[in-house]
Amino acid sequence: LALVCPLLVRVLKERSAEMKKKGAQIVGSIGQLVRDKKDFDPYFPQLLPHLQSALVDPIPDVRATTAVAFGTLARALPDETFTKELLPWLFLTLKSSESQVERSGAAHGLSEVLVALGRERIDDCVEEVIQRAHDTTCSADVREGYLGLFVWLPGSMKDSFLPYVEKVLRCLMLATADESKSVRDIATRAAGVICSRFGMKASVLVMPILEDTLFNECHYARHSAINLVGGVVESLMKGARQFGQDLLLAEGVMTREKRQFTLAALYMVRSDEWRSVAQAAAQVWKAIVQNTPRTLKEIMPILIRRIITNLASGSAEKVKVASRCVGELVEKLGGRVMQEIMPIFEQSIKSNNPLIREGVCIALQAVIDSASRDLIRDHVSSIIPAVQQAICDPEESVRRAASAVIAHEEAGEQAIHAVIPGLLEQMLNPPAMTQAEVDPSRERAMDGLSQLVLLQPRVVMNKLLPKLCKEPVDLMKVRGLGCLAACDSDDIIRSFSVMIPAVVSAMVCPEGLEDDSDLRIAAIASAGQFMKPIDGHGLSVLVSELTAAREADASPERQRAVAHLFAEFLRTTTASLAAYASVIQAPLLEITLTATEEEVWAAGHDALGALSKAKTANVQVPQKAAAAGASGDDVQVLAVNVSEMRDCIESIAERYEWQTLPGLSFPGSLEHLYPIYQVALINGAAEARQVAAKGLGDLVTLTAKPILEAHRTFAGPLIRVLGDRFDAFVKVAIIDTLRLLLEKVGPSLKQFFPQLQTAHVKCLSDTDAQVRSRSCATLGLLAGLNPRTDSLLTKLAKGASAPDADVRRSTLQALVTVQSKLTPMNAATQEAVSVALLEAIVAEDEEERVIAARGVALFLVAVPEKATEILGQVVVERVQHPNWIYRHGACCTLAGLCAEGGEAGYTHVREAVGDFEDALKKLLEDDKVPVQSAAVDLFLSIGQLPTAEPLPESLSALGTQVAKKHGKKVAPPGF
Repeated sequence: LALVCPLLVRVLKERSAEMKKKGAQIVGSIGQLVRDKKDFDPYFPQLLPHLQSALVDPIPDVRATTAVAFGTLARALPDETFTKELLPWLFLTLKSSESQVERSGAAHGLSEVLVALGRERIDDCVEEVIQRAHDTTCSADVREGYLGLFVWLPGSMKDSFLPYVEKVLRCLMLATADESKSVRDIATRAAGVICSRFGMKASVLVMPILEDTLFNECHYARHSAINLVGGVVESLMKGARQFGQDLLLAEGVMTREKRQFTLAALYMVRSDEWRSVAQAAAQVWKAIVQNTPRTLKEIMPILIRRIITNLASGSAEKVKVASRCVGELVEKLGGRVMQEIMPIFEQSIKSNNPLIREGVCIALQAVIDSASRDLIRDHVSSIIPAVQQAICDPEESVRRAASAVIAHEEAGEQAIHAVIPGLLEQMLNPPAMTQAEVDPSRERAMDGLSQLVLLQPRVVMNKLLPKLCKEPVDLMKVRGLGCLAACDSDDIIRSFSVMIPAVVSAMVCPEGLEDDSDLRIAAIASAGQFMKPIDGHGLSVLVSELTAAREADASPERQRAVAHLFAEFLRTTTASLAAYASVIQAPLLEITLTATEEEVWAAGHDALGALSKAKTANVQVPQKAAAAGASGDDVQVLAVNVSEMRDCIESIAERYEWQTLPGLSFPGSLEHLYPIYQVALINGAAEARQVAAKGLGDLVTLTAKPILEAHRTFAGPLIRVLGDRFDAFVKVAIIDTLRLLLEKVGPSLKQFFPQLQTAHVKCLSDTDAQVRSRSCATLGLLAGLNPRTDSLLTKLAKGASAPDADVRRSTLQALVTVQSKLTPMNAATQEAVSVALLEAIVAEDEEERVIAARGVALFLVAVPEKATEILGQVVVERVQHPNWIYRHGACCTLAGLCAEGGEAGYTHVREAVGDFEDALKKLLEDDKVPVQSAAVDLFLSIGQLPTAEPLPESLSALGTQVAKKHGKKVAPPGF
């Protein structure tokens, strides 16, 4: 060994392939010849690197010889030597990405070593290789290297490999569908090795795997399987000495049934959509079949069963191939094949296997697709019985496939007319009002009809509608109406006139009145289904029909039913309702506002809520959006025309003589009405804001007081808009609404009193007279509700000196109006008010003087302790003043005090004015008409005091004369 081993090292280094082969053979022989294995241990590490290089040599013969030498050494040397050194290297090289040559040499060497190491090592290795071959996380090079082991292992193991054939071949056929070409090639090569070595011995194991792969989804795998099947069949026929004969007649090759099964699979693959696969199948078919018509006749039952099985497999590729095969059979053989396959279909449709029944229906559809109209017409009588049974099958997939056959365009209406009556009879009889009365067979019949509607909607709808809408309506009829939702929307719209009344009839019958009744639930659900796709013109028709259904009977049950249908439509529709919101809202307002029963009101209220949440589209009809005060993406409630909404509410209110509406007496009545007005009030154009404010005023008038108190917060937006710069007509409408609100639920608005005061005081400075006058009146109303008026009076007193005459008059009028509701004032407020009023009674403007005079009178009535001071020091001095303006102001004050203060006021006047009769006489004779008119008012006020001291007759006569001169009527009892 000491002399030979160095020579072997040198030989293995040689470039000559022959020298390397001889060297590898000698090393293997030494392993067998050495008696004591320990003698070889010192030299093996020197030889191993060179043997490894030879195993991955580019020359195949060198690799093969070296692999055998490794196997020989593995048998001769201890197991530990290879376990520690050689096996890890072989596995590492097997996964190498450097070269396919290296992976092939490692696979060959590993196969020889594994055989030498024993069965246990082979079992472990085969499991690992199969696992890695399907691991998609591994690279293609790794998968290729592992699969390459099966190219050499069968040859190394010989018949001992037989137990692994089924498992390994299945793995290899799956690998033929790999995305990597190198993996597919090595898998096909390895499968060919197994088939050529074990095809004859283990055809029972090999052929089923190959035949399954014939219908793999990957065309590469199908192509490989066809070639392998041809090779196995060829080897079987050679072994039976019948090569070149017809496979069907080759008695020594498999069983007859197995031969028919194989031929049926091959014939089907001839219809593959990939040309390369179809051509390969045709070549194999030609090689093993000599008489195609005779063979088809023999294999037809098995072929049809195989087609049916493939059609029902769920595999897309199997379904495609089987359908194309049926079509090809019908196209080529026509009536002959129909006569043979129809009995098979009729028998198979009765199978207990649902997949078989589904496959029959798919096959019938393929037959109709490929057959001529004349051929279908001749055999439709045999097609209908088969699908009539399948359309009511317990399995949904079977029913779906059967409906596709019945509704096929080529089958004509004859099939539909023949099937539908039976389905209707099974579904509708006997009548059912609860779900408990509906058995599974009726459910299946309805599902079958649903499938037919999907495929032939108009034809089926025309057949179903008269039956489903016929009185009396029951549970299955209304559910059947829901199935028609799949029909064309135009057909549904044209049928609303019968469909809507039928659904409403179901909801108002005794069995449909309860909310949780099966009939009501089904009616609402079905209506939702066929109303959901409606849009455009159909919306108008739908609203018209629902309104007609409501008006057909004024009963609460019918009103409630229609409201529920509206709500269901609005919740399910995806259509844009921007242009139709007002049309939809009108009947809902009628139902909701006039409802006297809470259930009816709740249904209408729910429908209004659904309308508020329905899709109104961000891009709205411009006219509607502007009228509604809605624009852009800011719209959060529906963009209805608020003017139309108010008109609708007004028409209802007029019928109730503007009394509280029944529908506005329930808790939450304003929940879906107020937000619509609010959007227009805040975001709208001026006209929309005005309508919204008036609409809110209408709601205040028509709503029950407790309900209005619960929604008092809507005063906030009104106040906010009132404080902004808007047109006068908008402010007038808002002020009127706020006044109505204060009159009805004033105390509940306590939290808004400060904002209300501020907003209305600001309106006193408005340029519009109506705004100022209405604000003035509302401030008086507000003062009567708010006990804290000092700050308000102080503001008004300051505003009385405004530079603008109109503003001064309005502020003075407000000051006087507030005083009419006056509560005790503090000293500072008294001073501010008295100063403002006393300055105003000598103003240049006559109207200001009149207003201020009445204010002074009211002030003295409220603060009598100031009467002597003010009358004596200010007013009385001005009665005889040379300036007539002073006289006029003083006289108006005295007249007002007598009118507002009664006997006490008159007493203050007489006490303050020393010679009252003389002063009154002079005032009545004053040369200024305003002074005379004020004196007449004083004279008449005294006359209205029943217990006042009578005036002298001459003075009374003078006063009467002057009063008549000014067109004022003198009335008893004071005269």
